[in-house]
Amino acid sequence: MIRENQKYLNTIQIFLDIFVIYFSFICTFYIRFFLIKDGQSSFTLSQSLVIITLILPVYLFLYNWFDLYSSRRIKAFAIEAWCIIGTNLLAILILVSALYLFKEMNFARSVLGLFPMICSLFTILYRGFIRYVLRRFRKQGY
Repeated sequence: MIRENQKYLNTIQIFLDIFVIYFSFICTFYIRFFLIKDGQSSFTLSQSLVIITLILPVYLFLYNWFDLYSSRRIKAFAIEAWCIIGTNLLAILILVSALYLFKEMNFARSVLGLFPMICSLFTILYRGFIRYVLRRFRKQGY
């Protein structure tokens, strides 16, 4: 049953990735500007989310390029985790380059440093949970 619905599972995976990227950025913004109170932001959260929305297609392209939307039954979880970390680092480098090219120097560097770490952590955790759930379903005969 899982194999027949792989296309639907991949679509759900893409939407979950989008949610995790946004959620990770909101958590990063909250940590930087509400838990660590030593700086000011020239961007509001909504303005920052616009920038993340613009980089989102790059994330999805890189996730696909690193083969993170293929079947993971035979792929080791450690390899998938390293691909997630690499994708997040590459995406943040592209974002930093774009911010530099458009002379947008007011974006918090600490947010740019924390975001790939938090996004990688949340993505690895939720993908590990999905692997666990799918493995249990397969053991039950689905």
